[in-house]
Amino acid sequence: MPSDFAESSAVALPMVIADDKKTRIAALKNVDTIEAVMTASYALPQDFTGATDEALKAKIAEYDTAAGVTPQGEPILALASRHKGFVQVVTKSVNGKTVTFEATYLFFGPKLVQVICQWDKQESTVRNACQTVLRSLQIS
Repeated sequence: MPSDFAESSAVALPMVIADDKKTRIAALKNVDTIEAVMTASYALPQDFTGATDEALKAKIAEYDTAAGVTPQGEPILALASRHKGFVQVVTKSVNGKTVTFEATYLFFGPKLVQVICQWDKQESTVRNACQTVLRSLQIS
């Protein structure tokens, strides 16, 4: 994690895919906003081994609906530390304010790793930190 971010419990995960999850949230230090990079790892009831891109995009759309987020376009193909996935910018209304974040989805059999980059005022700082996390992501 970049040095200007630190573990935080003050920022909530903006979308939850399943109850069985492990999360790590790092917020921008010394800033009273929601700038954060988050990772969530889920054990899913469905195995996505061999799933087509269209099937994975349909699953992401289901997750978006269930989490109450509004996609700002279709998920697009992305690479994270040599792993194929999808990335999508979404918004969500939280306490009367619109929160914007970018969610990267990486499916591995019955597991999903999601990296969320959430910003309010410092989009470029958060995006740079997110790229650092995505490049160094270790999935086992």
